[in-house]
Amino acid sequence: MVGYNIPFGEFSDSWGSGVGLYGVFEYKISPDFGIGLHIGYQFWEPILEDPNNISLFTDIPIVLELMYYFEKAKGFQPYAGIETGFHIITYRSENRLTNIKNNIEETNMGFAPIAGMIVPFGGGVFVDVNIKYTTILKSDKVNNALRSNRGNIENLSHIGVNAGVSFPF
Repeated sequence: MVGYNIPFGEFSDSWGSGVGLYGVFEYKISPDFGIGLHIGYQFWEPILEDPNNISLFTDIPIVLELMYYFEKAKGFQPYAGIETGFHIITYRSENRLTNIKNNIEETNMGFAPIAGMIVPFGGGVFVDVNIKYTTILKSDKVNNALRSNRGNIENLSHIGVNAGVSFPF
């Protein structure tokens, strides 16, 4: 899947929209329920970049998903679910004038409600489109670095709009 992520709250004060790539592996435990593993990589760049300061903010989500599939309607199948798990957060910055560098990484818990639909494309291939609101809980080390450079961030919330191709096994 590919995703377009729009930051919310304090996260949006300094960081612009981000993009990501994701792999989702799901097992249907019944016709109505699926459980899955979601692994990805997403990044954001700052809104107002100082030409002397280069910054990048990344997230590697490793989360479990639980999905409920509603009854098929007019060829597509809507679903809703929740994901929870770990997010490996990295903040990197370098000031070219002072040569001060930050490279901070930590792991935090996060969760997200998800709503989406699966549309048949043909030949056993499906298109999966969803939207989710992700909240990554307070990030202490990263927050301390951002406080000096980009302001206080209590949590990392963003809305993701995602689309991808699905192949059942």
